[in-house]
Amino acid sequence: APAPRKPAPAPRVYAGPPDTEAEALVREIVQRMGIEATISSATDEAGAVSIKIESPDSAILIGRKGRSLESLQYLVNRMSPKTEGDDKDRITIDIEGYLDRRQEALEELAHRLAERARETGRRQRTKPMGSQERRVIHMALEGDDTIRTFSVGDAGDRHVVIAPKDERADGDRAPRGRGPRSDRGQRGGEPREHKPRNIFDRQNQARAQSAPDGDGEHQHGDGNGAPRRRRRSRRGGRGRGPRPEAPAAPSDAVESGPQDS
Repeated sequence: APAPRKPAPAPRVYAGPPDTEAEALVREIVQRMGIEATISSATDEAGAVSIKIESPDSAILIGRKGRSLESLQYLVNRMSPKTEGDDKDRITIDIEGYLDRRQEALEELAHRLAERARETGRRQRTKPMGSQERRVIHMALEGDDTIRTFSVGDAGDRHVVIAPKDERADGDRAPRGRGPRSDRGQRGGEPREHKPRNIFDRQNQARAQSAPDGDGEHQHGDGNGAPRRRRRSRRGGRGRGPRPEAPAAPSDAVESGPQDS
């Protein structure tokens, strides 16, 4: 059964001791961008750091579809020191509650694509997303036993595929496009009649309908079903006449046989 939709996420609570080092790093980057902002941070029990930014220029820091915020968070995580063996990003940056709004929109997208996948029996895919946004999609459909999700694509172009578990095979897909080549140009299994459009088509059709008879002469219909002889070609003037017979040999050129003495 489809998983019930989760309620809207509660606002993030920034509690715990601040991470002065990460906070100072973010403050320096924002100041070098020429943006005034108020920055605060908090660390949870697992060591994850949450940094909150409030600024009148929050739209610049967030960017289109959160790309500037994602780049800022990536940069801060690469510049901050990590413990040995820890490959995950431990610093999360939120600006004016954008992460909560984005998470709610992604969950709505996940449930909408899952419903479409169940109705059509086809895979649905999202646009390329970052690792955190893909994780939101996976988590939103984690409890749905009719849907499976996985990520595909190379770095920078990875997206989430949402597929029904009873996905129909490729061979079961209905045929699309035109039929086989042998059936093209036919209606109801009968060949389509070709109608001449100009004098050249009529001449070609007449030539195609003509066939040699037993005497080697070409005959074709005269329009009433009676055969008529094909006219001689007038190309090159009067046309060819009957081939002239070879001249008879002169009498003196003919050798006489032996005579009886």
